[in-house]
Amino acid sequence: MVLVGSGSSLAGSLLGVWGKGFNQQHPAIQVAYVSTSSSDGIQQVGTLHEDFAVGEAALTNKQKNNANLRLAQIPIAVFSIVPVYNLPGRSELRFTGELLAQMYMGHISNWNDERIAKLNPGALLPDLAITLVQRPEGTGSRYVFTEFLAKTSPEFRRWTKGPRHDVSSEVEEDLSQRMAGKVMSTPGAIGFVSWSFAVQSGLAYGRVQNSSGKFVQASLASISAAAAAMRELVFVNSPGPPLDAPGENSYPLTSFVWAYLPVSGMASERTDNLHEFLNWCLGEGQSLMAGQGYDRLPEPVAARAQVKLQALLR
Repeated sequence: MVLVGSGSSLAGSLLGVWGKGFNQQHPAIQVAYVSTSSSDGIQQVGTLHEDFAVGEAALTNKQKNNANLRLAQIPIAVFSIVPVYNLPGRSELRFTGELLAQMYMGHISNWNDERIAKLNPGALLPDLAITLVQRPEGTGSRYVFTEFLAKTSPEFRRWTKGPRHDVSSEVEEDLSQRMAGKVMSTPGAIGFVSWSFAVQSGLAYGRVQNSSGKFVQASLASISAAAAAMRELVFVNSPGPPLDAPGENSYPLTSFVWAYLPVSGMASERTDNLHEFLNWCLGEGQSLMAGQGYDRLPEPVAARAQVKLQALLR
């Protein structure tokens, strides 16, 4: 049997590793994953064209409570985003959600703006136009990034709901690799990618202010601290992703990667095999996370996810 899934392009590498590792232990079950986007994956599994989907965007209440086919989500990995930029001298900059929001609304258009300088005394801030690099609508990284800006900036939250105007300096790239390449090749550019991808690509990335008022650099320790602090929120039935975790050491742009699956409508054999695969991902598969763009779940979160999976698919 072949289990078919799709969704986040960033998840493609991880699902390839997971599918291969699982098949070695379960030769009768193969896993095929198509990298598209979080929103496309949700649409495909929501019409039972596929067995599961993966993405960084949390399900809406409408998707969870659809009368024809309800969907459920379980966390399978930890996801963190960092602001990346191309400036001379590679100064380590500090950002707040409000500052990033002002930049992405086009209200701050030059790197020598006094609002950036105020947060970064002593940093080399050239007289250089800011080029915003963005991901398309429907991608998980854009969803998490904009949800964080909306949570920390009331003006940005109103702006996203109103009649928005195009920002002339904004460039869209459909893949994280292309966003990284655009930032690296464009002096003055700023964008956002997963922390592990930024590290692998050698991109400069900044510290971000968290809910405790601390400017925290993304690292294994700060991302793990945020994920652990959100372990109770991840299973709360509310719209939007858990973000900006409490705790002085928590990196604020940390959230979760979700597996989306139908609550009903699948054949029992496919349901059993999907349960076997996802349960393996939440257990042994967590040890294969290194270098795949994500970080492993805290053990208490993984254990609760396995309990939820059991209730959904059995």
